[in-house]
Amino acid sequence: MVNENIAPKAELDIDERIAEIEKFLEEQEAKVGITPTPTQPAKKVSAVGQTPFEGTYKSQSGLFKGTTSGQVAVPLGDPVTNEEMLNVLKKISENQEIERKRYERNNSIEGDEEIHDWAESTIDGGQMVQFIYTVPEGRVFYLSYPSITHNIDSIYYIWIDGQYQPTLSQALIDFGDHQKVYVPPFKAYNNVQVWALNNWVAAQTYACFIKGWNRWYRAIKREITYESLKKEEQET
Repeated sequence: MVNENIAPKAELDIDERIAEIEKFLEEQEAKVGITPTPTQPAKKVSAVGQTPFEGTYKSQSGLFKGTTSGQVAVPLGDPVTNEEMLNVLKKISENQEIERKRYERNNSIEGDEEIHDWAESTIDGGQMVQFIYTVPEGRVFYLSYPSITHNIDSIYYIWIDGQYQPTLSQALIDFGDHQKVYVPPFKAYNNVQVWALNNWVAAQTYACFIKGWNRWYRAIKREITYESLKKEEQET
């Protein structure tokens, strides 16, 4: 017999069914005077195991190298083949290399030359001053920011490797402010120039600051050999 006054219940999930069964058992135990024993929630067993790994790494530039170790999460059940494990380690190594390259692109590292260059000049009205930083031969200059004194009735220009950068001139921060403007840094191979034109009727003083670092853009390897040593090796 079906009671039409009771609306049919929607299909319950597993947790709701367990809750209803536990409630029913507690009601039955209460009727016969049995104190219910508190049940502990079932622990979920992860279907993933941990497999240890060890290895070495070295960046393309050769500046970062060392060893690494840890645990790799692998699914339980079928045994993991060597090929599958090698693929996991390869992905880990690729991700580490990407992070290393990203860090080297945005920060100075061992072997780089930090640059904190500044100069000052006082010019009369109608005159222009040019602050120029020349990049050493064989290196790339990673420009983090240039800053210059903000004077009234002044026009500023930025030239990088001989090309006028009208949009970058709007990013000139005031002298004394030290915060990154170009992220990632702007690469320069020849020079960085900051110009200031004084349109004021009186003389004004301009101070310019350039922050960044120099990095070799190619590796130079030289080996010194001695003919006498070669002859000794041949004789032995």
